[in-house]
Amino acid sequence: MPSTKIFILAILIGTVTTSATLVSWTKPEDDPNPFSADIKKAVAKSLPLLQNSGHKFVMASRVHCVSCHSNLLTGVVEEKMEQKGFSVIDSFRAERMMMTNVGLATVTNPNTPDSFVSAKFIAPYLLIGLQADKGQPGPYTDIAVDYVLNQQRPDGTFKVEGGRPPHETGEAHLAALCILSIQLYASPAKKARVEQAINRTKQWLIVYQPTNQQELAFQLLGLHWTGASTAEKEKIAAKLKALQNADCSWSQLPSMHSDTYATGEAPYALGESGITRPKEEYVQKSTNWACLALLATLPDKPNP
Repeated sequence: MPSTKIFILAILIGTVTTSATLVSWTKPEDDPNPFSADIKKAVAKSLPLLQNSGHKFVMASRVHCVSCHSNLLTGVVEEKMEQKGFSVIDSFRAERMMMTNVGLATVTNPNTPDSFVSAKFIAPYLLIGLQADKGQPGPYTDIAVDYVLNQQRPDGTFKVEGGRPPHETGEAHLAALCILSIQLYASPAKKARVEQAINRTKQWLIVYQPTNQQELAFQLLGLHWTGASTAEKEKIAAKLKALQNADCSWSQLPSMHSDTYATGEAPYALGESGITRPKEEYVQKSTNWACLALLATLPDKPNP
């Protein structure tokens, strides 16, 4: 898929995830946000686009493979929306589940090592996406967990490939995803090894010094997923907040303009980590900015 399409899908995913989270945190009767109805409208319009684009990606691929952005993160968005009380209808979920399992079976088959895709973020994305769709553990998830564990270096990082910045690059981004994925599917027999891996990554995240928005967001999420203290998370949250632009948005890189991906991702990390609640003024303003920006780009009806 061309990088521009991946970029657009990532923007939609980041904004929909954040919108679904923030809408549910505030009770309708005392909601101070005048854009709550617009946020719900944005979520309702975005999700069908994501679902349909995931189906189109699978059909367009020569081997009908699953995509991290087009399919797996759509499942994560749906899971979050269901947790927050949204009604989700997805006629493509069965297809996505099937292709996720096929992807795991392909990349973890020891009899066909030439078919294994070496990009380290693929196994964590597959596991996280499968869990969002309520996929059950099995031999292939066990092999995937072993693969992720074996990629960890002594300092707790996973040596990122960094091929597509800023979305799929950065040590904190990969480390956080890896640590989350092994916690979702590691068998009880691996408990001691998993705990050691979590602690190594947590200690590295505590002292890591990133400067860009995405790395700080995933540093904060990684600390949350590794069980770091509130004080440890607050130090990183302060740095992430400090990157907010004057118009209450965020930018993915200092050299880039504001966009809905970064403006969705930053508040999501702050909220998911338990540091921020949506009634805080700066979160309300950033949500409004993202909502209006997204509404301005979406058609009135989903594409056929």
